[in-house]
Amino acid sequence: MKFYVKSSERKPDPTTLETNPRPVMLVGVLIWVALLGLFVAVPATVPASRPWWPFTCVFGVVLGVLALIRYRRK
Repeated sequence: MKFYVKSSERKPDPTTLETNPRPVMLVGVLIWVALLGLFVAVPATVPASRPWWPFTCVFGVVLGVLALIRYRRK
């Protein structure tokens, strides 16, 4: 097994794939929004020992929206 390959023997780098991460980010944000809606509509779904769950959803939505904004600017 070789741990080092000389530059002259190396294969060329593969080409990069063009992807569109926007649909994946939108699905993620929609999941966070749906979960937040569930926690707000049915408070019994939030255990008393885990009152931070709705705040996690809020942060997930905020981070997802910021990611969408950042991706749009690129």
